[in-house]
Amino acid sequence: YEESVHVPLLFYIPGVSAARVDTTVALVDIVPTVLDALSIPGHRDDLDGISLFRLLSPDAPRLSRPVFSILGGKHAKPKRALSATYLGTRKYILNNRTGGEELYDLRKDPDESENLFEEESAQLDELRKLAREFAAESSPGWNKYHWK
Repeated sequence: YEESVHVPLLFYIPGVSAARVDTTVALVDIVPTVLDALSIPGHRDDLDGISLFRLLSPDAPRLSRPVFSILGGKHAKPKRALSATYLGTRKYILNNRTGGEELYDLRKDPDESENLFEEESAQLDELRKLAREFAAESSPGWNKYHWK
C-alpha cells in the first residue's frame, strides 16, 4: 500500500531550479537520473528506467508506462506476498497468498479506502495483463516499458 512504497525522492543540484515531477516513478529511474545530473555519458538505452530530467520540460509528454512494486521478503511465502501495478492514476494490487485483488484510483482516493475491483472491469483487465506479464518474466525487466 502507499504508506509502504510512496517515498519522496529529492535531488539537490546546485544551479538548477527546483521542480516537481508529479508522476509515479521507480527506483530504476535513479541511475539514469544521476548520470544525467552528473553529465556522465553512457549507453542510456542499456539501462532500465528513464532520466527524470526528461519530465521537467513543460512540453514533456505524460508518462504512460506501467510501474511495478513487489512487497515481500526472503521469509515471505510466496516471496512476492503483495504486488502492485500502477498505470496512470490506477493501482492494481494482487495478494499472491490469497489471490485477493484490489483496484484504486489514487487521484480520487489516495488513502486506498474505496476498492473499485467490482466496478471497473476494463481497466482491471488491462492491469491484470500487465501484472501477469511482469510476473512471468524470469528476470523482470523494464526495457519493454522504456519511454524514449
